[in-house]
Amino acid sequence: MTSVPEPPVADINSLLAAMRPRLHRYCARMTGSVIDGEDVLQDALIKAVEASASAGPISNPEGWLFRIAHNTALDFLRRRNRQEALRSGEEVDMIADQFDAVLSRQIASMSLRTFMRLPVTQRSSVILMDVLGCSLQEVCEVMDLSLPAVKAALHRGRVQLREFANEPEEVQSPTLSEADRARLSAYVTHFNARDFDAIRAMIADDVRLELVSKSRLNGKAEVSRYFGNYSKVSDWHLVPGMVEGRPAILVFDPSAPGSGPKYFMLLDWRAGKVATIRDFRHAPYIIEGAGGVAEEYAIAEAKPDGAIVVGTGAQSQGQGHETTFAQLVAETMDVPFDKVCIVAGDTDKIAHGWGTFASRSTIKAGGAAFDAMQLLIAEGRTRAGEYLEASVEDIVYTGGRFVVAGTDRGVGIGELAAKHPLSADKLHRNENVAWPNGCHVCELEVDPDTGWSTLVRYVAVDDVGRAVNPMIVDGQTMGAVAQGLGQALFEHCVYDHSSGQLLSGSLMDYTLPRAEDLPNIETWLDDTPTRTNALGVKGAGEAGTVAAPCAAISAMLDALAPLGVTHIDMPATPARVWAAIQRARSVT
Repeated sequence: MTSVPEPPVADINSLLAAMRPRLHRYCARMTGSVIDGEDVLQDALIKAVEASASAGPISNPEGWLFRIAHNTALDFLRRRNRQEALRSGEEVDMIADQFDAVLSRQIASMSLRTFMRLPVTQRSSVILMDVLGCSLQEVCEVMDLSLPAVKAALHRGRVQLREFANEPEEVQSPTLSEADRARLSAYVTHFNARDFDAIRAMIADDVRLELVSKSRLNGKAEVSRYFGNYSKVSDWHLVPGMVEGRPAILVFDPSAPGSGPKYFMLLDWRAGKVATIRDFRHAPYIIEGAGGVAEEYAIAEAKPDGAIVVGTGAQSQGQGHETTFAQLVAETMDVPFDKVCIVAGDTDKIAHGWGTFASRSTIKAGGAAFDAMQLLIAEGRTRAGEYLEASVEDIVYTGGRFVVAGTDRGVGIGELAAKHPLSADKLHRNENVAWPNGCHVCELEVDPDTGWSTLVRYVAVDDVGRAVNPMIVDGQTMGAVAQGLGQALFEHCVYDHSSGQLLSGSLMDYTLPRAEDLPNIETWLDDTPTRTNALGVKGAGEAGTVAAPCAAISAMLDALAPLGVTHIDMPATPARVWAAIQRARSVT
């Protein structure tokens, strides 16, 4: 929430658009619902627009917007009769506790439901500081509280969340009723078949439609235009489902099989007709808060010989999961590396699994494995307490053993497993995303007579959060950069213009980059652990494929700029480069 220069009133809309995802994240956690959070956000934005004309100079526009969103969320909670005491003399006298980074990351990844268990002041202060990264001073300004009061709220909120984190999560998965399933299925079937006449027959004459963050339409005639717009595009496929326990329609991208929903729709019915439609197509940030593809499953099991077996729903495709996950297990369970076994993709043993894509494996599958191991240790402490006739609170897990604190009495995890099977599983949910970032620089030379380019040097600096195994991250970066450079300079699907026959259908014709075509790729890691998951990881697999084409083509255009070349299409093959040079020379 860094201060930015005061925006002119005319720029208020652009400021609101830029801030909308972060404001929604705050409102959703304050209300405990991504849907209610959007309602609160819309009210807050209306208030902000109305206030901007008479607000005078705004020294900190982002803080000003968060203050409005905060007060609007409090108004909403009061209307729901959930308001709790906002200030107390006892709190002011307390001090904030020392807070470590791992615990902060765990708080940032907690669910909306967990935050709702906190009193309002504690909830707001923890969200602002530990989820959104605000400073103590900024939290004081948003909440209009003194520094001691904010520190007290943080202290109590963090203590409560630690306790909540140790509780087993017993969540009954909601299911659609038969009536809801039948109504949604009929609507979805007609929609997917593009039978919009049948859809129009299902909606009420006075139907109301909200395209969230864009427009509102009223009446069957106006809403019919909305269906016409959907008929012109093909980036959607509808599936009945649920969002926050409510019947909903999940919208997937048919060009991205295996990915999660992009957004969702909510329908309300009256007398058998659709009375209201809320379409979140233009508010994609809300699906992240709803948990879109935020699930992954893991199971952790202790064996009689002391080995730890962890099963995951993520399947390795060469990324080195077997090493990375084993390293996480050895570290968390405090056992030797050779006592770890990773099982992936075995449907006989693994109940669920989303798979490997979008640089998510260590974030989601690693998070699931971490959660399952914490549950395994908790179960082991209970068993060890019974076996050693000691209180669970006195049992400490270290070095693969459960020991009674302050004594030499203990039992190995393998010994417990030999007496009775010891395992725990977890369907991990984390609606937060992580943002890896970095800077890649490419140096190349171009021969203007032939168009031939030579890659001289490539340097990649990446922040992937906590790099569990830097060697694997470096390898992934090098491979991804090689792919990206291939896309930028070499690889091309060539077709015969008259017949449509693919001419580059074999590796003899399709120019993959070879070792001699590439420079030594220099990799550097700038580890900045994220607070959006307990492991602090951000993802690494796609950094090179994203950055390398941009870096290579930017270097190419920089080299050709003195010759008058300002644009070139990928792949920048020697023939294309030579042709671009000739065109530029003919113009000059």
